[in-house]
Amino acid sequence: MAKDKDFSSVLVDKPVSLVFKHPSQSVLAQADFTYKKEFAKALRAGLITNAEASKLLRDRGIDLEEHGAKETELRAKIYEIEARFEGGEVSEEDGGELYLEVKKLRAQLAEHLALTGNLSDNTAESVAADTRVSYIASECVVYKDSGKKVFSNLDNFLSRLDEKIALDSYRQALIYNFEQVLGIELGDKQADNLSPEDKWAADIASKTENVAKEDEPVTVETEEEKPKRRTRKKKTD
Repeated sequence: MAKDKDFSSVLVDKPVSLVFKHPSQSVLAQADFTYKKEFAKALRAGLITNAEASKLLRDRGIDLEEHGAKETELRAKIYEIEARFEGGEVSEEDGGELYLEVKKLRAQLAEHLALTGNLSDNTAESVAADTRVSYIASECVVYKDSGKKVFSNLDNFLSRLDEKIALDSYRQALIYNFEQVLGIELGDKQADNLSPEDKWAADIASKTENVAKEDEPVTVETEEEKPKRRTRKKKTD
């Protein structure tokens, strides 16, 4: 069973401690109902379905099976390098080359996903799924000190999407959703904003800075080296 998760955010420029509470069955049931309602609304608005999007892509000569295989290949390569950074296997000497390699792979993946992303991200299913995650965020995020809900309801959450507290809450709900789909617990490490290679680079930079400070020579002025103050001569009558 997934656990409640502590996380922090900002409310009106003040840091706040929050908790993402594991959704109850009633919350999940209402979230599913929200999905169905939003899906029907999206269809009435003229949005296409996933199946229709797939057909359009095939008509444009995009082989979805081949596209998916390429995505899997890129993700596997990225994961392999991430594991090396996270496992402390990357030395300062060979880390630079590996850092550039994983950044290149991430750029290739982003470019690859963009080929189908604009279409698949705007299907009726995608819009409905986004609203479902938003509903879970609106119901399950509470203040750590009081246990009071941060958002009064879904409409209140959606009206505050320009606030960091709403974005961070959505992210926690999205992580929960991924955990349920994948059947694994991602944990706090996976929820961090920094990628494994960026954490590694930040650690190296911090160590280099500390070493530089330690190596700075300490200068002590002798009495002879100290600048002599000019003294005014007293006027004599």
